[in-house]
Amino acid sequence: MANNKSDFLVGFLIGGALGAAVALLYAPQSGDETRGKLKEKSGELKDKTSETYEKARTKATEVGGQLKDKTTTLASTVKESATSVASRIGKRGAAEEPEAAGA
Repeated sequence: MANNKSDFLVGFLIGGALGAAVALLYAPQSGDETRGKLKEKSGELKDKTSETYEKARTKATEVGGQLKDKTTTLASTVKESATSVASRIGKRGAAEEPEAAGA
């Protein structure tokens, strides 16, 4: 699901950049003005892309930390359960041994 969102975001940014470039190229103005606007818009796009990247990076770090915490908690719970089950099995086995020896 996260991949679909990132694909959409990349497509959205590329589509926006292409649309802005086409609009500037067809606008009735001199070449110098057009080049100036293209340079300005490319700078804006670069800033927005950097901002989006930083937000995504921050969110990924946050989610990674949460995943690590949950994994650690789950591993601890599984270990405790396994120890408890092993202890119960050991107690049952010890209780059954004297009966088997007497038979």
